[in-house]
Amino acid sequence: EKIEAGDIVGVFAGKVTKVTNGAHQLMVVSNNPIVLGNMPSQAERNLYETVAFVGQVRVKVRGKVQAGDYILPSGLNDGTGVAVGQTAMAPVHYMQIIGRTWESSDEESVKPINI
Repeated sequence: EKIEAGDIVGVFAGKVTKVTNGAHQLMVVSNNPIVLGNMPSQAERNLYETVAFVGQVRVKVRGKVQAGDYILPSGLNDGTGVAVGQTAMAPVHYMQIIGRTWESSDEESVKPINI
């Protein structure tokens, strides 16, 4: 599975995948982490991903976005998220929140959005 910076990933027993349904944790792969914990040896780095625990991160989002929207996994298991406005949030969505957007875009395509 090819995983890139900006992908939303599901964590299952410490392993990451683009499959998000039923994940123990939802996270975003970062290309610019400030801190790395449990750094693997150089020979094993290709087996690991750097995921954001706190702070700002750029996330691949599909469809229109308004600043302040919540980002949830798209459900397509492709690393993308979708924006959901506060008034459209349902109880089932709250366990899936990746973050809130800091910017807006009218583009329908997949693009990086700061959350």
